[in-house]
Amino acid sequence: MSTISSLVFADFVHFQGIFSEYLGLDHMLAIVCKSNEGMKHLEPYDQKGKINKSSGLHGLGSSFSKPLDGRILVICLEDLRPYVGELALGDPQKKLALPKPRLPNGTCPSGFIDFAVNMINVEIANSSCLTASGLGLGRLYSIVFSLACKCIKQERK
Repeated sequence: MSTISSLVFADFVHFQGIFSEYLGLDHMLAIVCKSNEGMKHLEPYDQKGKINKSSGLHGLGSSFSKPLDGRILVICLEDLRPYVGELALGDPQKKLALPKPRLPNGTCPSGFIDFAVNMINVEIANSSCLTASGLGLGRLYSIVFSLACKCIKQERK
């Protein structure tokens, strides 16, 4: 269990800011669990079906005198549909082998850098994290970071 912001990083601080802004605070601080079983421990229920506020995230919040109210975004890796294409050969980060976008004339758009999912790096400590189906974080983050990054003219100079 972790948050997206602590699982991945971008090589350039500028891109980290852009990705954070794109995802928004809710998603950057989303709790990420490997399995549905892990999610059950975040918000346990008592026999009557009410949230047990003395354990899970609520218990943790209470121990800091910060009771949790409102919504908590949780992403379960086990439930995400992974990227099923090829991976870049020899890449330790297992970047996705995505075809570059092409204009009708066959050229790549001016300023195209890469797809965001390939511009983030999984922290070394999390690189061996696999779901029950054997998928790594990079393939699963293709859903979260499904955007293309393009430099604006001022940044290309």
